[in-house]
Amino acid sequence: MVDHTLHCTNTSHLIDIIEFTTVPKGVNPLNLAHLYTNNGLTVNQIADRVGLSKAAVIGRLKEAAVTCGQNGRSEENYRFAHNPPYGKKVVDGKLITNRVEMKVVREVIRCRDQEKLSWHKTTTHLNNLGYRNRADRPWTKTSIVQIYQRWAGKA
Repeated sequence: MVDHTLHCTNTSHLIDIIEFTTVPKGVNPLNLAHLYTNNGLTVNQIADRVGLSKAAVIGRLKEAAVTCGQNGRSEENYRFAHNPPYGKKVVDGKLITNRVEMKVVREVIRCRDQEKLSWHKTTTHLNNLGYRNRADRPWTKTSIVQIYQRWAGKA
């Protein structure tokens, strides 16, 4: 047996210190549902508070029969008023239907699904009807495609 300590005088040893929190396996889904619906916390906020992953929180909310909106945020808890999805608007922190924008959404879907118009022809059709986007500019193909992908089968 060879003693290596005599030959290694300039050796440094690294010790990894990893901090972790224990995952509370017994978190009651009803408590999470209360935080989500009554306290208005997002899934990310709940995950940080209770020490679970976002996926685990979403799973436990589903167990409690609570459906999550887009990005883990319920439609009753929409805080980001600067850019709601086209066809919706934020009033008092709640996401509601924007009737004016939904006319455009329905027209896009009608042009694509019923009339089988191309993206370019759909864009031209909306601009010829005088519809403008939120920035009061003519429609572009990209924005029409995004609206269609979000609303096809829903509007």
